[in-house]
Amino acid sequence: AVVSTQSTGSASQMVIEEIFIKKHNVPPVQVVGMEGCFGVLFMSLLVLPICYFAPSTGPMKSLHDDAIDALAQMYNRWPIMIFGLMYLLSIAFYNFFGLSVTKSLTA
Repeated sequence: AVVSTQSTGSASQMVIEEIFIKKHNVPPVQVVGMEGCFGVLFMSLLVLPICYFAPSTGPMKSLHDDAIDALAQMYNRWPIMIFGLMYLLSIAFYNFFGLSVTKSLTA
């Protein structure tokens, strides 16, 4: 059920991207930027607070995800920051090139 839900969501996203690119003539760079902004808003306003405040049921009784500690680690250790930025850059290029192909072909 999880795999089919994810596949349906991914396919729907590709079709919506194609509608933006072909019917509304939006450049692929702008679509990637809109996806990035939506992802940051969704993660920071909904997912991270849920993960931070959700009670843990394990023996450690700790947080599920501590975004504040993760940001502190990125700030204090430059290799973590560099790899994080490289990851973001690689995902941005991946999405841009994927949408450029979608503009030429069809999803």
